Formats: sequence, C-alpha cells, structure tokens
Amino acid sequence: MKMNKRFLGWTVLVIFVMSAFVFAGCGGTKKDAASAKGGEKKTITMRFGHCTATDYAIHKAAVFFAEKVKEKTNGRVEVKVFPGGQLGGEKAQLEGLMAGTHDFFLGTQAPLSNWLPQFMSLDLPYLFTSEAQADKILAGEVGKHLMDLLPSKGLYGLGWSENGFRSFTNNVRPLQTPVDMNGLKIRVMENRLMMDTIKAFGADPTPIPFPEVYTALQQKTVDGQETPVALMEAQRFYEVQKYLSITNHFYSPYILYASKMTMDKLPADLQKAIREAGQEASVYEKKIVREDNAKAVAKMEKAGIKVNQLSEADIKAWKEKSIPIYAMYKDKMGAEVYEKIMNAVK
Repeated sequence: MKMNKRFLGWTVLVIFVMSAFVFAGCGGTKKDAASAKGGEKKTITMRFGHCTATDYAIHKAAVFFAEKVKEKTNGRVEVKVFPGGQLGGEKAQLEGLMAGTHDFFLGTQAPLSNWLPQFMSLDLPYLFTSEAQADKILAGEVGKHLMDLLPSKGLYGLGWSENGFRSFTNNVRPLQTPVDMNGLKIRVMENRLMMDTIKAFGADPTPIPFPEVYTALQQKTVDGQETPVALMEAQRFYEVQKYLSITNHFYSPYILYASKMTMDKLPADLQKAIREAGQEASVYEKKIVREDNAKAVAKMEKAGIKVNQLSEADIKAWKEKSIPIYAMYKDKMGAEVYEKIMNAVK
C-alpha cells in the first residue's frame, strides 16, 4: 500500500511538471505568433560604420540618420554608429555590407572600382569644376545609372553625398607644379585610377587604409596624403604635416550605402522609412561638409600648416599631366558610362 501511494505521488508530480511544460510551450507559440502578426514589435538593431573622426560631417550625418530611422520606424529599428574605422577601412566595410556582417556605410565611391569599374568615371582628375556641376550630374542620368549598378554587388545606394575636392599635404615642400611632386611618397585610396594619376604627377602612390593614415604620416611611412581640406582638419593632419597645397585634383562624392542582404529581409514599411532617412541624411551631410570645407583652410593655417594657393597657370600644368589618364581608363570603365559623363560635363 505504501508503494502504491508513493507511486501515485510520483505520477501526479510527473503529470504536473509535463503540463507546465506544455502550457509554457503554448504560451511561447502564442507570443511568437503575435510577433509574426504584428502584435508585438521587436527592436531591430543595425550597425552603421564609417572611417572618420567624430567631429567630421560623416559622423554627424550618421547620428542624424540613426535618429531619423528611429523616428520614422517608431523605434522598431535602432542604428548603432561605429566611427573611426572600427568596422575596418573603406574597402573592408563595403565587403562587410556585401556579406551582410553590418548594415550601413557612408564613404567614398572610389573603392567600388574594385568591383564596378564604371565608378572610376567619377575619379577622373579635374573632371568637375564646381560643386553645383557635380550636384547636377549626380542627380541626373549619370548618377542614376551608377546607383542602379550597386544591387548587382549586394549594395543599395540610399543617397549621394559629398567629401569634396581633394588637395595635397606633405612634409617636404609646397607643391606649386607637378614637378614638385617628384620623389614624394603619397598615400592614396585603394583605387588604380587614382594611383596612376598620382604617378603621372610624378609621385610614388602608396595605398593605406584611411584609419591608418595619421600614424603613417606621423611615422613618415609616407611623405603626404590627399583628401578634402575639411577632412584633413577633422583628422588633425596639421599635427603631422607641414604644407597644404590647394590643387583640387579629384572630386570625391560620398554614398550612403546599405547592405542589400540586410534590407531585403525587412518588411516594406521599414525599407521605405530607411530609404527616406538615407535621403535626408545625405542632404544634411552635404550641407555640413560644404560649410566645413569653406572654413577649413583658415583653420589649418591657424593650426600652423603652411598653405599655398595655385594660380590658373599652375592648375593648367596639373591638368596637362592628367590628360593621359582619360585615354588610359576610357575602355576600363566602359565606353557607355565614359561617354555619358563626358557629355554631361560638357
């Protein structure tokens, strides 16, 4: 009889425990079903990387984008910003977006030539003469044609923005004409057209990921570098460089990229909200960077760097040195896009 009572007790306990698991399981299923039907909205966390300092226009635009995404999605999407190359250099971050390891990146189009040579058309030296001209061309047929190429490589372009016209700093001498470039080792992006242009000017082009540039200048691994002046000032290159020469030899747009893999997994309403935020952030970044570039030369000079402006005759010498690059890269970037952009700039 004692054995029967003990057996009965254990049986009741087992049934109770199993019932608890069943009810718990049912509760989880209902909760998941509610989420699937929109009854409960889970927060989606996404990662946004860039390669610059936190006081530069890119970071401000990234923070602006994150705020807009949160607002437009009613808090369903949270964007975390990783500045200063925390997610890698520009090429590495683009590869991350293609692989879906992170979600957004704001940077130049130059590394894209590794996968889409058509984007080299924007890197041609002395292609654009003004910001207004660049705006018109990128907002038109050329810009749309290039943006439409991105999904084939696992990317979306949420908007055109701007880095600006690029100039040189170095530690050896002022650069008035291309002759002054002879023998200098200059950091450039991982872009063959840009490297060949620097070589045509007479210098030795050395590709280095942007997060490593300050250290490379400080340790004299290279003599100089080339970026827009506002970016130089934000990165404090004046601390490790003596001369700034306003050559304006390349124009660099920025693109606000999104991972296609990430975006395609989102419901349509969130995709729409993110695209709208991307457009607004691109306009916002362009406004800030132009204001910063307008003030940056004076700031660099005040910080101690020696600035030399170039005359029209000086610029003509730089342009003449760059002419062979057009013929060298016409076929590499594709005749179609080359003709489109050359007709546009005319």
